[in-house]
Amino acid sequence: MLLGFFLAVATYFPLFESITHFANPALEAALATSPVVVVADPAECHFQFNPLGTAKFTSSCDIAKAALVNRSVNYRNEAAPPLASAKVRVGGQLISTTAPDFTKVVNNAVTVHSYPTKADPSQISRKDGGDVARTGPYSRIFWMVHFGLSAQPPSRGAPPYNV
Repeated sequence: MLLGFFLAVATYFPLFESITHFANPALEAALATSPVVVVADPAECHFQFNPLGTAKFTSSCDIAKAALVNRSVNYRNEAAPPLASAKVRVGGQLISTTAPDFTKVVNNAVTVHSYPTKADPSQISRKDGGDVARTGPYSRIFWMVHFGLSAQPPSRGAPPYNV
C-alpha cells in the first residue's frame, strides 16, 4: 500500500505532462511559447468554487480567472500592488480587466497565441504508429489509476470466505 502511494505521488505530475505531450502537442507548444499569467492583488482573488451556480464573483481578479477557466486555459498567478486592477498577460500581450469586452479580448488573444480549443486527433502521438491505447496517453491514464488504486487500503466490507 505504501509503495503504491509513493509511486502515485512520484509519478502524477510527470504523467500529466506526458499526457499533454502525447495527446495535445499544440497545447504544450502554446504553454511553452506564450504562458498565461494573471497579475492581480492577491487580496481580491477568491477561491472560485460554485457547484450550484449561485455565487457571484465580482472582483477584477475573479473576472480574469473566470474568463480563463471558461476557455480552459492554464495560468499562473503573479502578485500586483494592492488595489491594482487585475490584468492578464498572454505571451507579451497585457490585457486589463477594465478593457471593454474583456472576455472577448482575452479569448482572441488566447486564439492568436495558438491555444487550441480542443486536441487535434491527427496530432495525437503514437510512438510506433500503432494502437494509441498501448503507446499513447491512455496507457499513462491507466498507470495513474493503477498507482492510485494500489495506494488504497484493503476493503473491510465482507468477512473472508472460508470453506
